[in-house]
Amino acid sequence: MTPRNLGYRIPQQELERLTQLSRISDLLNRSLAGDDGFEQLLKTLLEMLPAERAFVLLEVGGPARIAASCSRTDKGILDDAPFEYSEVMLGAVLSLGEALLLTDASADVRYRNCERVRSTGVRSVLCVPLRGPQGYLGAVYLDNRREAGAFDRSHLEWLGIVADLAGSALERARYLSELKILVEERTRERDQAEQAALAKSAFLANMSHEIRTPMNGVLGMARLAQQCDASPVLQSYLGIIVNSAESLLDILNDILDFSKLEAGLLDYDPAPFQLRELIDSALKTVALKAHEKGLELVCSVDRRIPDRLTTDPTRLRQVLINLLGNAIKFT
Repeated sequence: MTPRNLGYRIPQQELERLTQLSRISDLLNRSLAGDDGFEQLLKTLLEMLPAERAFVLLEVGGPARIAASCSRTDKGILDDAPFEYSEVMLGAVLSLGEALLLTDASADVRYRNCERVRSTGVRSVLCVPLRGPQGYLGAVYLDNRREAGAFDRSHLEWLGIVADLAGSALERARYLSELKILVEERTRERDQAEQAALAKSAFLANMSHEIRTPMNGVLGMARLAQQCDASPVLQSYLGIIVNSAESLLDILNDILDFSKLEAGLLDYDPAPFQLRELIDSALKTVALKAHEKGLELVCSVDRRIPDRLTTDPTRLRQVLINLLGNAIKFT
């Protein structure tokens, strides 16, 4: 026995059907089971099976409708050619979920008295349901009015496989459509939230600036009043005003910087400056707070650190004041 004799050869008919299924599967995957895809599917089925007419009935998202239809004529295959069919046959397939194979509908006891069957002259019928995870989605129908026994059990099994592929494509299309809608909704909600956040930050930045301007005036007048000859009680009141105004200004400055950062309005303005002068200015700003808590401020700058630097002195001073303020607050 040679190795060649040990090999298994797929029958030519089976090989052709596998090739046809691969072609149909690729067609459905590319079309995602849209109406255009079903029209191409029906044309392909009429080329492969001894059928004269075919259509796809869908019951998805509303009443049943013919998604696509196709007819074979003496001159060839015509797509989008509507025709009459027996609703009794379709009703049996959809209600029972069972495939239908008729070798001669006019002689079948179930349908021979059906007016639509007699008027259309249909003989051979092949109809299989389209199935999905949630139930039946519709049906694929083929018939032949000229020839009895045009379809056999192998045709029924083959069309059942095609219907399963089409049902999977329908579910995949529905899932992708719902996913697209969900992504669009989430994107829209995200954009709206970002716009609201930017509007809030812009509002806070503007309001903080508007409040800080008169507060600086109050603080300046209070400091001038402290230099006047006033009673100890009045000096105490003025001190409270100054301390409260400075605390409020610190809060406003923090809000202003944070809101500007969120709104994309915070600027970085590098410039040369004297490091030790900047540190001394920051220390003077928090010196009163340290004195009130009985703390001593000591500053030591390594001589190896250059005094002349280039960066944004305003931002660096804010960083130092925040660090010093937190150190005093939590010491």
